[in-house]
Amino acid sequence: MMLLIDVGNSRLKWAWAEGDTFSEQISLAYGGDLAFDWFPLVASANKQPQRVLISNVAGPRFAEALRATFTKQFGIDPEFASVAATVAGVTCAYRDPQQLGVDRWLAVIGAWQRAKRALCIVDSGTATTVDAVDAAGAHLGGMILPGLDLMVESLFKGTSDIAQAVNSGPGSRAAIFADTTAAAVRSGAVFATAALIERAAAELEKRTGCAPALYLTGGTATRVVPSLTRAHEVVPDLVLRGLAIWGR
Repeated sequence: MMLLIDVGNSRLKWAWAEGDTFSEQISLAYGGDLAFDWFPLVASANKQPQRVLISNVAGPRFAEALRATFTKQFGIDPEFASVAATVAGVTCAYRDPQQLGVDRWLAVIGAWQRAKRALCIVDSGTATTVDAVDAAGAHLGGMILPGLDLMVESLFKGTSDIAQAVNSGPGSRAAIFADTTAAAVRSGAVFATAALIERAAAELEKRTGCAPALYLTGGTATRVVPSLTRAHEVVPDLVLRGLAIWGR
């Protein structure tokens, strides 16, 4: 029995895995602090993990706090995932693999094992990342842009008239041609993200000669999905599935 944990920038996710069987992923906001109020939820499963695997982008202090917590509660030293030149048939594009975010790498590994063909991976959260893999398992690199909420917040912080209009104007359903400022801001973020995803998939198709698989994960993925025209699949626990493969 393995406990899989994905520590992101603003959310923490975990699931239990035994062989190829995964429990439902649990996801909650944690704010990046070291108060592990979520830990009783983990312990409430009444399971004793044989291994604890962690993907952590919250920094070394958080990692050490996690290590101390799991050593005390379960008597287990957790294993922290890292990026390597080649893992599970996927070759990293970065000249220095350590510069690639471990969550991006694990999502790539999880998606590759799922598709075994050319694919694009989108992780939509605090930031949105787009990565590409060719049909031979070579990671080609990717892009990073602000997540949907960061895009909206940047307009509020960097302008005066937009924030005022949003606060005082009527609400409206977001659409590509919005009829209120609030809807226009939301639509701009969503359609800009969707357009980048479509552009990346088109470029990969051009390079490989076949339509790539497209996987989305992350807390705001479902907000992007309605604006996509390409076939796609949302896999909420893609990072955790990649983490399990990394740990084999």
